[in-house]
Amino acid sequence: MTLLHLATFAFWALIGFAAVNALCTTITLLALFRHCRERSDDRELPRVAILLCLRGADPQLAGGLRRLMNQQYPDYEIFIVIDSETDPAWGVVKQSVDDAGGKSAACQVHISTLRQRLETCGLKCSSLVQLLDQIDDSFEVVVLADSDLESHPTWLRELVAPLDDPRVGAAFGNRWFLPAAGW
Repeated sequence: MTLLHLATFAFWALIGFAAVNALCTTITLLALFRHCRERSDDRELPRVAILLCLRGADPQLAGGLRRLMNQQYPDYEIFIVIDSETDPAWGVVKQSVDDAGGKSAACQVHISTLRQRLETCGLKCSSLVQLLDQIDDSFEVVVLADSDLESHPTWLRELVAPLDDPRVGAAFGNRWFLPAAGW
């Protein structure tokens, strides 16, 4: 076998390996996307309660609320507890909810103030206890959100999707970012 034959064989072997790899990747991706499409029927999605505990007006709060209120999800409600009516978050939340009222907000928003700070925990946990008392058993999924949440229109669907697998009991979303400096 000459060097030219060996090089030709190696070239076509690499092309063959690349084709098989591309085929396997395509089949895997199709299987994953098929699973997502099977779950696209809105009637099958669980009812969701989004819990938001607020103290202070985060600069991202108004935009975050607007995005939360406009999720592409059929059945969810947002439950908000603010430390007090004098808290700066109160005005931002009321304005955001009022602005979305008749437009495209597809969910109901419940706003309340913290009624009792528990002695056994801090403010956030006291707020969470109060919120958990407000939701009923019709909610199949509970989502904890923060005031600086950066969500996109399908964020809630994507967060809830893994829970379709009976082996999964919780899902977690964490914002990834790259620092502007320090690289």
